[in-house]
Amino acid sequence: MTERTSSVEPPLVRHNVRVAMSSLAMVAVLGCLAVLPSKPSEPQRRKSTVATLEIDVNLASEIELSLAPGVGPVLAKRIVANREREGAFPTLQSLCRVHGVGPKTLDQIATICVVDPPQEPMPDHIADRR
Repeated sequence: MTERTSSVEPPLVRHNVRVAMSSLAMVAVLGCLAVLPSKPSEPQRRKSTVATLEIDVNLASEIELSLAPGVGPVLAKRIVANREREGAFPTLQSLCRVHGVGPKTLDQIATICVVDPPQEPMPDHIADRR
């Protein structure tokens, strides 16, 4: 009788096991590539919030008025003095009654200055209680 020697091969030597392991490795690599971004992601940018500045020429102080483009401390003082002397400005165009405010300055001021409708003055008997 012939003896048959059965040789036991390690698993990685067998062809079908090597093919299966190679396929598994390739699937793992492709899975990682699919998950990773194709290009480096840009850092998240904050959405900027722009604060708008509106200056009501009938309520603003000299300092607040001097923040307007084309208005310095001297012109701001004139605007406040004129407002106290002649009353509220009904429109932005009425700022032209102030010495030093012309069409060019008015165009600059109009970018952030507003005129809210003048409020009715408080009766004296109510104002005195304050």
